[in-house]
Parts: sequence; structure tokens; C-alpha cells
Amino acid sequence: MDLGLKGKKVLVTGGSRGIGHAIARLMIAEGADVALCARNGAAVDSAVAELSRSGKAIGSAVDVADKAALQGWVASAAAALGGIDILVPNVSAGGGRTDESGWRANLEVDILGATNAIEAAMPSLRAADAGSIVVIATTAVVEDFLGPQTYNAMKAAWITGVNLVVDGGFTKRVQL
Repeated sequence: MDLGLKGKKVLVTGGSRGIGHAIARLMIAEGADVALCARNGAAVDSAVAELSRSGKAIGSAVDVADKAALQGWVASAAAALGGIDILVPNVSAGGGRTDESGWRANLEVDILGATNAIEAAMPSLRAADAGSIVVIATTAVVEDFLGPQTYNAMKAAWITGVNLVVDGGFTKRVQL
């Protein structure tokens, strides 16, 4: 498949496993250079080693709930790759918790983590020919997915509020 990504510079949060790793793997297969982060340094190193066999991959251990660390990673990844064409703020605190700690975790990781990554990446994305932000959502926002959960609400917030994060005129909103 040729998605026209050859030579693009892609940042993926939560890229060491699961959906984020699959995204990073696809980007590498399409010829993009990839920077990924996740909390677990050993998992990041393993993912980078695997991806580097097929293309340029770099990574760092970063907790996206730590704004300064996250924004520092975005800046250093942009410098190492020579810019950012695509940002995929993929990390989620997950579901299952409906107490206050679950709400806080999903807010800090899903919403603020992505918002802070986007804020840090905007100068590079604006400088790119077709800078793109790919926000990961879920059908759990519109269906009864294991009952009401904070995860569902936070993903719904992204679908309805993404244009609030990316100032008007920059983004073309596409829903699949």
C-alpha cells in the first residue's frame, strides 16, 4: 500500500505497544521516520529496535501526564527528525475506573496529554506542507461499552472538541 507517507516525520505517543505500536509499524512500513514515546523505557527500547530494522525510529520514555517532559520530548523529537508532519497523540489512561481517580487519570492523560503534545507540535506542523494530527477515538463513545466509563466520555470529548484544541483554519476535520 502507498499512503504517500515516504519521508514524512511522525510522532506517536504510546507507541511501544498496542494500537500505538501498530500505528508506528505502519508508518515505518510506508517509509516515514517515526519518534515514539511511552512510560516504560525498556518497552520503548524494544519497540525502537524492532522498528529500526525497517526504517528510522527513535524513542524516549515519557509520561504524557508530565507536561514539561512531554513538550520537551516533542521538541527534541522534532529536532532529531527534522520536523513533524504528523502527530498521533495515541496514549490513553484506559477504561474500567469510574471513580474520581479514573476521571482524573483520563483527563490528565487522554485530554491534557494530547492537548499538550499538540500545543508543542504546532510550530512544526504549521511549517509542514500538510501537517496533520490524528486523534484516536473509539466506537465506545456512541455505544454501551461495558457500561458508562470515564474512557468513553474522554474519547467523546475529543470527537466534539478537537477543533477547540487546534485553532481555526489549521485543521480540516475528517471523521471516518
